[in-house]
Amino acid sequence: LPETFTVGRHSTRHLVRPDQLSVHLQLLAAFNQLKQRVIASESLIAGLEADSEKRWVWFVNLAVERFERWCLSLKPTDTIEQHLPPIDVTMVWHAYLLNPR
Repeated sequence: LPETFTVGRHSTRHLVRPDQLSVHLQLLAAFNQLKQRVIASESLIAGLEADSEKRWVWFVNLAVERFERWCLSLKPTDTIEQHLPPIDVTMVWHAYLLNPR
């Protein structure tokens, strides 16, 4: 890729490198695989066997709770590398980073 791109009358550097894009796509694929596993599972909770979308909503709500607990467990001296969250918590964190309101 070229080092800079022309946008209108301005020259700008690329915002994302191809290797970063590749890793991000792998992360999104992992989120999709997680959703497919949850939707396909009929043994997660009684009463949700027949409704795959309700299973997913239930699962994401649990992931939000786990994300909140994970955030509260971090200390100011911790690094993320020391305390990488599980994939469901990472999914909620990713969504939060996209829309932090």
